[in-house]
Amino acid sequence: MTAAKLISVDEVAEVSGISKSHLIRLRNYQPDRSPPFLRLGRRCLYPVAALDAWIAERVAATRGAL
Repeated sequence: MTAAKLISVDEVAEVSGISKSHLIRLRNYQPDRSPPFLRLGRRCLYPVAALDAWIAERVAATRGAL
């Protein structure tokens, strides 16, 4: 079994340009719009592969709107 690389909300905020507080709001109030995440105890971690796919999906959706 291969372990997926997981990153913290701070790292997601840095990589995506979305503020940490906005990521937390999305996760808590609009989970359908939030990047995919895992809860491990009290921590929320984001799989890098799923985050990349989520960003690519958003880019594709934005290009269609232009």
